Amino acid sequence: MCCYKDFIKEKFDSYKMFDDNDVYFLVKSTILDDGLSEYVDDISINTSKKNHGSYISNIKRLVINPKTFYFLSFNLLPQVSNYPSKKSFATFYNLNCLNIIFHESCHVEQMRKYREKSAGVGSSLQSIIDEGLDFGSRLPNHVNFRERLFYHFFYDKFLFERDAAISSLFRLLDLANELSIISRGECLYFNRMLLETCIKNYKMDSLNSGLISASEYYYQVRGKSDEFDRISFSENYDNITKISWGMPISTDFYLQLCDMRNEDLSRVNVKKRILEIKG
Repeated sequence: MCCYKDFIKEKFDSYKMFDDNDVYFLVKSTILDDGLSEYVDDISINTSKKNHGSYISNIKRLVINPKTFYFLSFNLLPQVSNYPSKKSFATFYNLNCLNIIFHESCHVEQMRKYREKSAGVGSSLQSIIDEGLDFGSRLPNHVNFRERLFYHFFYDKFLFERDAAISSLFRLLDLANELSIISRGECLYFNRMLLETCIKNYKMDSLNSGLISASEYYYQVRGKSDEFDRISFSENYDNITKISWGMPISTDFYLQLCDMRNEDLSRVNVKKRILEIKG
């Protein structure tokens, strides 16, 4: 077990909340463990209430704002615990901290894929990454007013944000189950969030009796339908890659995801189930 996993396990076992120094250590350890140091020069633990975190690629700065998920955890705690307490708050807060850290580190990983073309030049995945990260690499100060407004109102449509949201939840749940640091209520909460994010922006087309993928919907909203039509999606990507980047999937795949919402998500391994779906 790597050192930061030992650190996390100890914190959860003693019901101690991460402080700012802990968050810095965890961000630094995650970046090192993922081999992303080349893409992060500055780690800032801030007190801003504007957003949970950010990655500003042109200056290689990763920002985490713990105060934002302190209030988030406090407000949502009754959803994960029938008997809210200091202990249950500490573990839920820590899980939210880890989720945001993994979310922002995913953006760093995306930037590496964008710069190094590691998904394969001309591949469907690289095409999606390049389109999104061309925009993302200019945030926050090198986008025009129209682009800034679009990002503000359609944040959850952007495929690089979708990938970060889904990938961070997969990583959080994998780690939490490995270390046995998550309660059934917390597992239900994060699995439900994960499943809803996977389903989000896929839409049944009543006129053509088909399924519009999240990626197609995004390109439509961006006024880039012709660009989407040039992406082949002929590669045999695994289901996690497909769903994380909103790629086309079969209607049956989509309906199985929807049906999964009716199961006891406090006991379901959503990642495993998604990987097992055919089509």
